[in-house]
Amino acid sequence: MNHFLQIDYWSYGQKVLYGVFTGRDWMENKIYFPRIVYCDFAIRYLGDNNLNYTVQCTLPVNLYNERIFAFYWFWLIFLTCATFYGIIIWLGQMSYRGRRSFLKKHLRINRELAMTQHERRLFDAFADRYLGGDGILFLRLVAKNTNPVVAGELLGIMWDRFVTRENAVVIVASLANNENNGKTLDADTYLNGGGGGGPGKFIDDRTLPFNQPLKQD
Repeated sequence: MNHFLQIDYWSYGQKVLYGVFTGRDWMENKIYFPRIVYCDFAIRYLGDNNLNYTVQCTLPVNLYNERIFAFYWFWLIFLTCATFYGIIIWLGQMSYRGRRSFLKKHLRINRELAMTQHERRLFDAFADRYLGGDGILFLRLVAKNTNPVVAGELLGIMWDRFVTRENAVVIVASLANNENNGKTLDADTYLNGGGGGGPGKFIDDRTLPFNQPLKQD
């Protein structure tokens, strides 16, 4: 804008505000948007006689151009501030704490039961390795463009699949270990970190597809 209009574009809005608050016209010198200018034109008479005249001309369209330009100046300043504010907000939301807070909030929307001890241990791996920054950003965009319930349902499906896969790995390793040692598998010991209870289900019902529990033989 400075090169195109040959003006100090950055100080234009300051001069406009100064003129508004002091009760003066926006631009007293009318350098940028003149309203009265001198026009040169020639009148041709009979023969080769051409007479040049200089008169004053009015440019009423500059009344509108001046105000439109001032509006765009303040609009660009507003967009610049809003952009920097949005960048700061997104950096905070995509930080380590912001990502985990977002996931926990939307998991609570989709699930009524609290996480087990085993699931809490898997949560960091789910956030960092399974979803990553791109996956969490995608869920944020879904939540903003639809509603938190849709994002919570989508997150719940991905969480169930991740926990089921991780549980299957633990179960296979546990079965192999018990076959070698000749012991009975204790699901609470391997999946929930102990805490009592005899052998039973390998994993929680809600972590399996279609709520079909995988039972011990």
